[in-house]
Amino acid sequence: MRDDFYPPSHYDHEYAGKLFISAENALPNLALACGLPTLSCTQVPGTHGLASDECLILLPKRDIWDKTGISFEDLKRHEIAHCNGWRHGKIDTGPPPPPMEVRNPPMVKRPYIQQ
Repeated sequence: MRDDFYPPSHYDHEYAGKLFISAENALPNLALACGLPTLSCTQVPGTHGLASDECLILLPKRDIWDKTGISFEDLKRHEIAHCNGWRHGKIDTGPPPPPMEVRNPPMVKRPYIQQ
């Protein structure tokens, strides 16, 4: 198992928003939904059409993850940490900062170019 499979403690808690879990996905479907070949993934809040308090966890068919030796609870724990803001490979220096307010950027006027 990867060294970074288990999340840091400040991401390792229940998700406070609306959590959706889609289980029993075939691996090709997971690769399509996740954007890369993977065993599972999370579509984090505010992405893929989710509201800012919604998180979707995509899991494989049970017979697939049973072969990995990873329990369902550990796999769910790992993915919920992504709902809470954890990212692989990120230098972890403590709890994440509060979410930034997203504002619409000002319109940029581009000169019209006649061809």
